[in-house]
Amino acid sequence: MKEDTSKVYSPSRLDTYRNCPRQYKFRYIDRIARRFRSVEAHLGTCVHEALEALYDAILHGRTPSEAEVADVFEKAWARDLEKLPLVIHDKKYGLEDWRRVGRDCLRVYDAMTRPFDGDRTIAVERRVGFSLRVEDAQAGSAETVRIEGYVDRLALNPEGGMEIHDYKTGATLPTQRHVDEEDWQLPMYHLAVMEAWPDTPAVRLNWHYVRHGKTLRSCRSPEQLGSLRESIRELILAIRRDRTFEPIRSPLCDWCDYRNLCPLWKHEESCAGLPQAQRRLETGVALADRYANLDRRKKALREEITALESEQEDLESRIIEYARERQVTSLCGSDATVDIHEKEELHLPTKTRSPEAYERIESQLKLSPSWPEMSRLDGRVLMEGYQKKRWPEAVLRLIEGWIGSWIRRATTRTLRVHRRKGAPDE
Repeated sequence: MKEDTSKVYSPSRLDTYRNCPRQYKFRYIDRIARRFRSVEAHLGTCVHEALEALYDAILHGRTPSEAEVADVFEKAWARDLEKLPLVIHDKKYGLEDWRRVGRDCLRVYDAMTRPFDGDRTIAVERRVGFSLRVEDAQAGSAETVRIEGYVDRLALNPEGGMEIHDYKTGATLPTQRHVDEEDWQLPMYHLAVMEAWPDTPAVRLNWHYVRHGKTLRSCRSPEQLGSLRESIRELILAIRRDRTFEPIRSPLCDWCDYRNLCPLWKHEESCAGLPQAQRRLETGVALADRYANLDRRKKALREEITALESEQEDLESRIIEYARERQVTSLCGSDATVDIHEKEELHLPTKTRSPEAYERIESQLKLSPSWPEMSRLDGRVLMEGYQKKRWPEAVLRLIEGWIGSWIRRATTRTLRVHRRKGAPDE
């Protein structure tokens, strides 16, 4: 597969790789253009164009009315419909429903924000960026890349700090914790602002979820920004080293433009238009149905086996107790006998569960002449040698001293069923 040798990365580009490396490959490496666009993307573009017109006018001394802003949206909506066909994933809603959503986004935002004097706009749709040194120790290379993107709106607040505004038209409202800790896009713009205006006293990030009439705000500490730089650097290294770009299955797949090319969805997309009866007869569908049916049966059998084993364990306890009380080692049933075999075992502490005891045993064994034969503490080998008296007398005495303190003595009892000749299997 092709590799990525890009010198410029945008926040959305990096997010695409985080969400799905295969989508990243289709879009940014193979550069496969799509002859359609999602209605969600269309909605976002038209709302952003209307808000851009609003703040561009304010920047030039005029505040448009709500109706004027809505008119910009309507013209953008109609104009872009002629460019590419729209794909609507949720068939419960039509194109007119989505248009109303856009109008409502602008109405809600206007009601929240007019007269738009909370801060002073200094730029709309401003391209910003910062430089990042990326060193690849494996390849023995180093170069400087750029992280660049467009900020919806930059503004100055009354305290002289910079406000970064971003407008979201999505249906999902994230938590405050998400924007405080997980969002990358606006913190990247924070880094870009500090590179462009190093004397900026403070930067605040604003996410406007215009469909919900909710604004989430956050700030980043120098430590968080330093950590972000390192995370971006590591992500770019991962992208450059990637040669397979494996797809990731997630809820985002429902909105992907490359489903008909993706190995996870290509077969489903090819069968999507078939009538149900014909679809079931398609070879791949039939194979998948048969395999899934077997998997369900296996799961049901495993659950049944688990229940049987639980019942069997209960019976084992009762059989062992019965046999102990009557001093017998075999019970005679109607069609089979059940023998009880008893064996005493010694259990060494493990490195995982009892590391201190394990290390003390190992350190003492290293002083014994038998250590070269043991080389590494192996509980089975050690106990087998002890029980068969294969170790030197000094080592046997050493092990004897551990019993009770570090070594656990346990007795195991095993039941074996012997069916009588001619007895039924069930």
